[in-house]
Parts: sequence; C-alpha cells; structure tokens
Amino acid sequence: MTAIGGLQAFRSTGLKATATDVKAAVRGRVRSIHVSNLDAAAAWVTFWDAAGQASVTVGTTTPLATFHVGASLDKDVLLPEDGLGFNLGCVAAVTTTDGGAVAPTNGCAVTILYE
Repeated sequence: MTAIGGLQAFRSTGLKATATDVKAAVRGRVRSIHVSNLDAAAAWVTFWDAAGQASVTVGTTTPLATFHVGASLDKDVLLPEDGLGFNLGCVAAVTTTDGGAVAPTNGCAVTILYE
C-alpha cells in the first residue's frame, strides 16, 4: 500500500475471484477505483463490507457493491461524492458475472484509493 495525497492505495495486477483484503478490519471509505479488464470478456468487480477476506465467500456472501467492466476496457468507476463507505473492512474480488464465483482468465488490474 502506498500513500497518495493523504489516501492509501491498493493495487493488484491480476485480481480474480479470490476474496482479497483492500483494507482489513477497519472502517474507511473508498474514494477512487480504476480497473483495467485484461480479458476479452466482461468482468464484475465486487466489494464487501467485511472484517477480512476470511469473512467472504465469493458468489455467496452479499456484496456491498458491484461494478461492470466491459471486455478489454479500462474504467474509472463513478462513485458518489462521499465515496463508498465500509464499517468492518473492505474486501474485493473480480468475477465473470454479477454475483458469480468464476474467475476471469486473466483477471483485472485494479487500483483503489481509500482512507
């Protein structure tokens, strides 16, 4: 993790369908999400408000938010002005369908700025 203008940065070059801690066990707020879909098929980036990755079963646990990213595209995810808040911690994964559990072949490169 790296500090950028008072925000922390989470970066993954191949986020897939394994629940991954963005910020574990702490309240916070996501301010910015940039996704590069490395596959020739659409992907879904999913976020959970959870204490850590062990608290999430991808495809089963109800997500806080999901965002679609078209095939082979880059996307800056539009968030509300006050960001995407989480109380327990922030966990993320990427799947081939909304609410699914199947990983895309190559995953997505993801940069998430949070506080």
